[in-house]
Amino acid sequence: MTVKNLVWNKWLDTFVEEKGIDTGFAFEFEDKHGFHIVETATVIAYIKNLGPEWKAKIKDTFVKIDFMNGDPMHFMGYMAKGMVKATYTEEGAA
Repeated sequence: MTVKNLVWNKWLDTFVEEKGIDTGFAFEFEDKHGFHIVETATVIAYIKNLGPEWKAKIKDTFVKIDFMNGDPMHFMGYMAKGMVKATYTEEGAA
């Protein structure tokens, strides 16, 4: 793991802690592949392993959400669905 990855992962961990994001919270949703339960901690681990382009977009989105006093859990739920979609499709998350 590079220093850049470590710095980004530390930023995400700090963001999650400061915003009081419940890493044990489970998103539940259904799609054409079935019913899914995805914990926030799983989403966090998944995005920590993405490439730098995706990480930059995710960080930018979290910063915008924070600036607008939005709820970062809505974006976490969106990413949970994208993570599941990436598991079932060739093209990956939308």
